[in-house]
Amino acid sequence: MEQLKKIWVYHFWILVGLVALLPVVGYFVNTRGLANEAATREAKLKNLKQELEKLKNGETPNDDYAKGVREREKLLKDEVDGAWATLYQRQAQFQTWPEGLKDIFEAALATKEDPGLPRRHDYQAAYYKQYQDLLTAVRGSAAHGTVFIDAGLLPIRTDWIELGALPPSVPEAALAQENLWITRAMLDVVKRANEQAAREDPPAVAVTQVRALAIGSSAVDDSSKKESMYDSDLTAPAAGARTTTTAAASKQAGRYIGTKNELFKQIPMYMQLIVNQHEVVNVMAQFADSGIPMEIKEIWFYELAAAQQNQDGAANLTRDDETFHQSVIQVWARAFLYEPPPHLRTQPAATASLSP
Repeated sequence: MEQLKKIWVYHFWILVGLVALLPVVGYFVNTRGLANEAATREAKLKNLKQELEKLKNGETPNDDYAKGVREREKLLKDEVDGAWATLYQRQAQFQTWPEGLKDIFEAALATKEDPGLPRRHDYQAAYYKQYQDLLTAVRGSAAHGTVFIDAGLLPIRTDWIELGALPPSVPEAALAQENLWITRAMLDVVKRANEQAAREDPPAVAVTQVRALAIGSSAVDDSSKKESMYDSDLTAPAAGARTTTTAAASKQAGRYIGTKNELFKQIPMYMQLIVNQHEVVNVMAQFADSGIPMEIKEIWFYELAAAQQNQDGAANLTRDDETFHQSVIQVWARAFLYEPPPHLRTQPAATASLSP
C-alpha cells in the first residue's frame, strides 16, 4: 500500500512522462509503416519499368498483343501491295515492246538468259519504227499546222539501225525501251495538250514546237543536284552479245535519282516547249495527268518575244505576229517507273518461250 501511495503521489509526473513517450512510440510505428509502403511502391515501379523496357525493346507482353500486331502488320502490307499493284498496272499499258517480243525479253531479263540472236535481230528490226510512230502521232496532233520536233532530240540508238550493225543485248534493249517509255510520256503531254486545245471554240494549238528533251543525269534540276544517283542494274550484256560501248550507252551512268528501293525508280527528265500563252494551264495539267506519274521539280517560263529581240533591244513583233502570244516553258521533272509487285513478276517458267 505504501508503494501505491507513493505512485499515486507522483502519478501526475508519471502520466506526463507517458504522454511525452507516446508520440515517440507513434512516430517509430508510423515511420516503419511508411517505409514498408515505400518499399512496396518501389517494387511496383521497378516491375512497371521492366515491362516498359520490354515494350521498348519489342517484346510483347502477351499472345493477344502479338496476334493483334501481326494482324495489323498484314493489313498494312496488303494495303501497300494493293496500292503498288494499282500504280504498276496503271502504267503497264505504256511499257510496251515490239509485237511478240515483250514476254520473251521480260523472261530473259528475269532469268538472265540470252533469247538467241534471231530474237535480238527481231527487236533490232522493230526498234526504230516505235520512234517513227511516236513522231508521226505528235507532229500531227495540232488542230492546224504541224508540231515541230527534230528527231535528233530523241534518245534513239542510231548505231543499231546502221547497215550491218550487231543487235543489242537484252539489257541494252531493256534500257532502250525504258527511254522510249519516258520519251513517249513526255511527248504524250504535247499530244494530249494539243488534242484538248483542238476541242476548244475556236480550235487552238497548245504546243507548236519541242525544243529540247533530256533523260537521266543531264535532266536534273538545280535543287536536286546534291541528291544521290545510281546506275541501272542492267549493265552486263547477255551471252553472245556485243560488248562495245557507244556514247549513247555511256550516258546511262547516274540514270536514276534518290534512294534505291524495290517499289519504283525515279528518272530525271527535262523538256523545253514553245506554247500558246493561253494554253499554259492546259499543258501543265497534262503533266499531272500522265500515265507514267511525273513530279514537276522546277519550271521556267518566259515570253518568246523577249527571247527574239532585235539588235536594238526592242521586240521586233506585233500582236498580229503568230509568235506574239507564244512563250517558252522549261520543265524539270521526275518520272516514276513502278517495278512489278512480286506476284506480278515474270516467273522462271517463262523461259520456255526463249527458244528461237
